[in-house]
Amino acid sequence: MLRRLQIESYGLIARADVEFAPGITVFSGETGSGKTMLVGALGFALGGRAGSDVIAKEARRAVVTLTFDPDDALLERLRVDGYELDAGETAAIVREITDAGRSAARLNGRPATAAYLRDVGDSIAEIIGQHEAHRLLAPAYHRELLDRFAGEPALATRARLTAAHARVKSAAQALDELTENERRARER
Repeated sequence: MLRRLQIESYGLIARADVEFAPGITVFSGETGSGKTMLVGALGFALGGRAGSDVIAKEARRAVVTLTFDPDDALLERLRVDGYELDAGETAAIVREITDAGRSAARLNGRPATAAYLRDVGDSIAEIIGQHEAHRLLAPAYHRELLDRFAGEPALATRARLTAAHARVKSAAQALDELTENERRARER
């Protein structure tokens, strides 16, 4: 779960500190109120691309810090990948870009690549823009959300059921073929 987004010198935002409540977060407001900048900064923290043009005028660098509570699966992945946390500790991504266009990222105080942040970013937050809202209505997306909510034990059960269903389907096809072969043999 996202905890906090801190932004410094990113676009028109000199300084911002956003704390997230559990559940879904929606940024809404008038045109020009900064929604796109907030979402852009969040995307940047999660490994998105940005050029030095996102740095506020008069600043030499932009810094975005994202703190979050990883779920168990992500916690294990971070541990395996060398970004271990103590139990109950909040994870943090700090990403900055300089006016020279150089970008640096740290995850739990250790260097991280933007590609790695993008990869784990899918487990941290999902950003749905205004032109992607139709995705919320897709049954496949509903299943994906339910699967994520259910967690690993349910996913393992689903995998076993899918495999069992495939075996039953294969056996039914084999039975149909045998039945058809037997019918043909009787007709001869």
